[in-house]
Amino acid sequence: IITDGKEILHRFETLLKPDEPIPGFITALTGINDAMVTDAPTFEAMAAQILEITSGCIFVAHNVGFDYSFIRKAFKSVGLHFYRKKICTVRMARALLPGLPSYSLGRITHQLNLTHYDKHRAMGDAEATFHLLKLLLDKNDGVDFIEQALKRQSLVSKLPPNLPSKDFEQLPEE
Repeated sequence: IITDGKEILHRFETLLKPDEPIPGFITALTGINDAMVTDAPTFEAMAAQILEITSGCIFVAHNVGFDYSFIRKAFKSVGLHFYRKKICTVRMARALLPGLPSYSLGRITHQLNLTHYDKHRAMGDAEATFHLLKLLLDKNDGVDFIEQALKRQSLVSKLPPNLPSKDFEQLPEE
């Protein structure tokens, strides 16, 4: 999903044919099985198009480090470099909505009454993340959080998610 933070500007969705059979636990989690991807394109066939679609975009995900590492590894496996600035909606939600009982995507969308269909499927999770991002941006400090997180030397993207930067800044140098 490509968004300006207010609305969805573009959607792109395709299944990809993996290099190996889909494990049973993944089929149980996502509903995607080997028969569904038999005629799907490979990642290598789609990589250039994905690079083009996402050019100039910020990579936003719920637990961004997890998803981003898989994406970068996939691009590296086909000899391409993928780099995008990143925003993590888990970190953003923890900062802007402190005290929630859970920050998992499924639970936070339920707690906030946000739409989340097809859990653990790329488009369903991307759309739920969009709704969460939009809600967080609507908070007065949502834009400030993003500006701070995108600064190259910002601790926001490097600190453990449960460690507020103000607590870190109060630690002694030695």
